[in-house]
Amino acid sequence: MKHIGIDLGLRGAHRAVVCEDGRVFGKAFPIGTGQAGIDKLERRARRENGEPFEVVMEPTGLVWLPLAAELVRRGHRVYVPKTAKLAALRSFYSQHTKSDSTDAHAQSMVRHVDPDGTYELDVSSADQTMLRMFVKQRARLTSDIGRSKTRIQSWLLLASPALANLLAGRKTFIAPARKLIAERLDPFAVQAEGVDAFLAWWRARSHQNGGAELAEKVWAAIEETCDSFGPLRESDALPFDYDLLQQLIASELRRVDQLEEHVRQLEVQIDALFARQ
Repeated sequence: MKHIGIDLGLRGAHRAVVCEDGRVFGKAFPIGTGQAGIDKLERRARRENGEPFEVVMEPTGLVWLPLAAELVRRGHRVYVPKTAKLAALRSFYSQHTKSDSTDAHAQSMVRHVDPDGTYELDVSSADQTMLRMFVKQRARLTSDIGRSKTRIQSWLLLASPALANLLAGRKTFIAPARKLIAERLDPFAVQAEGVDAFLAWWRARSHQNGGAELAEKVWAAIEETCDSFGPLRESDALPFDYDLLQQLIASELRRVDQLEEHVRQLEVQIDALFARQ
């Protein structure tokens, strides 16, 4: 059985090494990414009577997927090397081969040295591939949302420690709280309008999510912030600007809204792809 190791190129030709029973046939050679490249690979592997060969390659980015699919379509078997096994062989062959062929050489020998040092690649269907990609993208965006919310809460802690502590966690992002920190972050401006005006404003935006009890606690936090920061404000010594800080928070909240909408769209597509499995 012939074994072929392929060192995948992300932006150029791949490099391949052919071996059989532990003996390498010639030097590493480049193969293109199209059909002609695979034709060349089969010729150099001295394929006879349609005899299949085994290919070993490390999945790199997504460039490996069309190549693996075409090799499998032609009747060959594709394997992925186990990381530790390949690292050991790469270290060994780096002492005896040129740097541009070490990876391909090591991969071509994995199946000969230790067949259990690889696992056979099962080329996914289009739906399976896209499902994985959509799920990964959802995970990335969800992580981005988490970082943005942490950033917002950090800024709120600067603007009003009492309010940040009260609205810690999910409470920061309920409807009235989001409106408050996006539009009325300055506690002195809110306090100047009076408690009745504030409670009416909160009720109009609560939509049964954050009731009267929370509104009163928010008001108390606003008053506590004004009391704590009052001397700094009167001395024009506040180390930040409420209007500019509110701009940052409002911008980041819009980003969170956009990301959350994108996640919802991804989830619709994920559900549809999952239903087709």
